[in-house]
Amino acid sequence: MKMTDKLFRAIMRNLHAYVLLINRDFTVFYTNYYDITGAVKPAETGRVGDILRCNNALSAAGGCGTHDLCEHCPVRNAIENAFVVQKNFTDLAAILNLRDSEGRTTECNAYVSGEYMEIEDRDCMVITVHDITRLKQVEAELKLAREKAENADRSKSVFLANMSHEIRTPLNAIVGFSELLASASTDEEKTQFLEIVQSNNEMLQQLIADILDLSKIEAGTLEFVFSDVDINQMMSDLEQQFRMRVAELGSGVQIVREASEKEYTMHTDRNRLAQVVSNFMTNALKFT
Repeated sequence: MKMTDKLFRAIMRNLHAYVLLINRDFTVFYTNYYDITGAVKPAETGRVGDILRCNNALSAAGGCGTHDLCEHCPVRNAIENAFVVQKNFTDLAAILNLRDSEGRTTECNAYVSGEYMEIEDRDCMVITVHDITRLKQVEAELKLAREKAENADRSKSVFLANMSHEIRTPLNAIVGFSELLASASTDEEKTQFLEIVQSNNEMLQQLIADILDLSKIEAGTLEFVFSDVDINQMMSDLEQQFRMRVAELGSGVQIVREASEKEYTMHTDRNRLAQVVSNFMTNALKFT
């Protein structure tokens, strides 16, 4: 008998669930709650809410079942109904507001089950409470991670689709002005066409670098190269790059840049800043 009792208590201690044997008025005759949590066991046996340290039970002078909110408790209602029909219930999802040893109220996500039985001609029920709070947290983290991955995948697809379009603009400029360069009659025209070809060549190189940087963005290892950037020169280069694109649209849209006589220098990553401005201008062209 002692061996059986020791085995039973060992099993109860190592269950990943709270087990309570109760009667119709919710008085607890046995529980492994104190063995699992290490909480101090009171001198007198309490009711379910008292044992589990339900916030409503501890807030009411009469304990479990006497708080105004107790009549709305889904766990209490399920247990009472199970006693009436003398049947079991399983996996009732509930959020229990429990109070810890420091008096703080915490939400405990749980599955609650009840098995009706008669012991010595008395109606009893074994209540099992599975704490799934950590499981819910993991589920939420996995859901968030999945959403982030899906958003990243969509962003990557949009990025690559945009890049395929963006690449055509400098390529067309390089091809077009290379042909004009071959037929240019003056040194001034040749110089102008060469500058445009060179500017679009740099733009094409940057676009290719952006595509290659995609893997760095995903890995979180994208690096920035800081230097003193001539803002006027950068804007002039962008103006030349976008003039070809505006000409291709043929919609009457014009690129207007008011040149500044003052010098503006910013210590930043030129390529990243140029890409930001380029994105603004691209969106302006798309939606104008």
